[in-house]
Amino acid sequence: MTAKLAEKLARGGVWFGIAGETPAEVLKDAIGALRLGPGLDKAALAKAAIEREALMSTGIGDGLALPHPRVPFVGDEAAELVALCYLRKPVPWGALDGRDVHAVFLVLSSGTRTHLPLLARLGHLAKDRAFRALVEKRAGKDEILAFVRKAEAAWGGANGKAEADAR
Repeated sequence: MTAKLAEKLARGGVWFGIAGETPAEVLKDAIGALRLGPGLDKAALAKAAIEREALMSTGIGDGLALPHPRVPFVGDEAAELVALCYLRKPVPWGALDGRDVHAVFLVLSSGTRTHLPLLARLGHLAKDRAFRALVEKRAGKDEILAFVRKAEAAWGGANGKAEADAR
């Protein structure tokens, strides 16, 4: 069974004051801040995330972006993580709505079987006005996790609506 988004957010953490003037600079700073498992190369991860961003912006609108490398960087589901990174200042990200990004959810998955459902769950949350308000006010880890856990319970957990939306 795929781990819940809340578990991956708990593993990845919530980070404040991520610096950068461009998406590439933000990604380098965010990845530099993360606590990654042994054997994970932060420079290679940053390069992969920046290359993915160059293909197409991961800015989804409303000041949010979901950057992720195209290739898996963690070996198994137990190491997957999602990190919420609040930016020091908004950054132009090429989002469809034209808004600068103030928060990114950096997604590290072990493969497409879990990657797409994670992105779907995050996209579903991003549509929720109350969740966006939490992110805009830069809520801390406990408040974000409580909201995500409640949302996942309403969806039916790891096998709920957002996962069905990914198909």
